[in-house]
Amino acid sequence: MVDKPRIAPSLLAADFSKLGEEVVAVSQMGADLIHLDVMDGHFVPNISFGPDIIASIRKFSSLPFDVHLMIEPVDSYIEAFVAAGSDMLTVHVEAGPHIHNTLQKIQGFGIKAGVALNPGTPIEMLDNLWDLLDLVLVMTVNPGFGGQRFLESQLSKISSIRDKIDQLERPVGLSVDGGINEKTGKMSIEAGARAGLIAPDEKTFEYLKDKPMSPKGENWNKAIKFWKSLYSDKDCKFDKEIDIDGKEIEPLVTWGTSPQDVSPVTGIVPDPNKENNEDRKMAMKRSLEYMGLKANTKISDIKIDKIFIGSCTNGRIEDLRLAADLLKGKKIADNVSAMVVPGSGLVKSQAEEEGIDKIFIEAGFEWREPGCSMCLGMNPDQLKPKERCASTSNRNFEGRQGRGGRTHLVSPGMAVAAAIKGYLSDVREIK
Repeated sequence: MVDKPRIAPSLLAADFSKLGEEVVAVSQMGADLIHLDVMDGHFVPNISFGPDIIASIRKFSSLPFDVHLMIEPVDSYIEAFVAAGSDMLTVHVEAGPHIHNTLQKIQGFGIKAGVALNPGTPIEMLDNLWDLLDLVLVMTVNPGFGGQRFLESQLSKISSIRDKIDQLERPVGLSVDGGINEKTGKMSIEAGARAGLIAPDEKTFEYLKDKPMSPKGENWNKAIKFWKSLYSDKDCKFDKEIDIDGKEIEPLVTWGTSPQDVSPVTGIVPDPNKENNEDRKMAMKRSLEYMGLKANTKISDIKIDKIFIGSCTNGRIEDLRLAADLLKGKKIADNVSAMVVPGSGLVKSQAEEEGIDKIFIEAGFEWREPGCSMCLGMNPDQLKPKERCASTSNRNFEGRQGRGGRTHLVSPGMAVAAAIKGYLSDVREIK
């Protein structure tokens, strides 16, 4: 079980004189709690406020205070931060040799205890702590400095922690800290976090109108008025605009364990030894080892075991229509098993009204109930170790669709091409 989605603005070493104003501002914005970073120069290079400052701003908000202690020694200051008004104290496993005692001490004061994991901290450090945890905080930047880019390498860690939390019999929160924006927030959610933002526009309004859970009548007009108030300033400008002709882009297929690991379907698996960056080279080698691929292999020579068409983003009615048009009068290859999972109940109903389900079934696909299914490796819908899947899911991290499973991300059309030929194939060749 997980709590409802929560938004926690983070207050770092700001202008102390304005901290009260900032607390009021984020409280009025609809935050669910306030995250405060405390640093003393030992654990990270920076220094921020202490318990006296937290006590002084406590009066400005009734929201819970999640205090992130990047200090050493941490145990000596727990009582002071509790007295200052902390509702949760989050510490790093590297902050002391007896992290169990630290967590027990925090909870002994009647507040929640969390553990933060730096980008380089393995999740195995949590193995003996789960019974003592109320929160796991995944740092998606190196702590102590503002303005850093989100480390996408941490998404697989978030996903693995989410899987573990879902197996527990007690609630444990999962938070992500650092480099969060609309894009990285969405990625974090897909990995296991529980919050997201979407900018309103006319297409969004059109999509939402008359949906079963959307406001109706005058409430709809009120909702539109409020949503339109969330627009960016009229005079704002992008730093850079790039126009790309989509027709010139070859269909892409992932070969590795991150969505960025792509090659054209007419291309080859890249060679890590040609990569100059050592970190990137090692990441590529690890990805190829996990995926069971050799450098310079033709993408079209990669044999597929399973096909998954689904996910909330790539199981739309438009996606299913396109796939069905390609499948008409054809059968899937003997070496593959394939399933279609509509992106929602409404999509499933509409597809069945249009006869799309029958086209898939006649071609050899399973027609399934809507849900996450193999996109997240939920329930029995999981790949076996070393089983290879062409999937329209959003992410291809290690174990995303099942422990040891090998996922190649493709478009719905490309998934159909792979299903027909039994290999990763160019949808442009399907007639």
